[in-house]
Amino acid sequence: MLRVAEDGSEVEDVTRYLAPHDVNATTRQVAVSASTAAEDLQRAAVDADANLIVSGAFGYSRLREWFFGGIARDLLAEAAACCLMSH
Repeated sequence: MLRVAEDGSEVEDVTRYLAPHDVNATTRQVAVSASTAAEDLQRAAVDADANLIVSGAFGYSRLREWFFGGIARDLLAEAAACCLMSH
């Protein structure tokens, strides 16, 4: 699991990087719920009226994905917004 610094500095770095490329990115902190991470991301996208979710997609073994699930798989299966994933 990726851990973000308490002050959110990594996320702000990404926002600053995107600005000169004419990407109007904003950051917001989202409370984690008891649901899956994919559901939390989707809820945050709906709340922000976003039309695109950008995410990394990391490959794990089929057994691990089957047993624990996977955020990328869940997003692709259920997302209401378009998803752009990079491996």
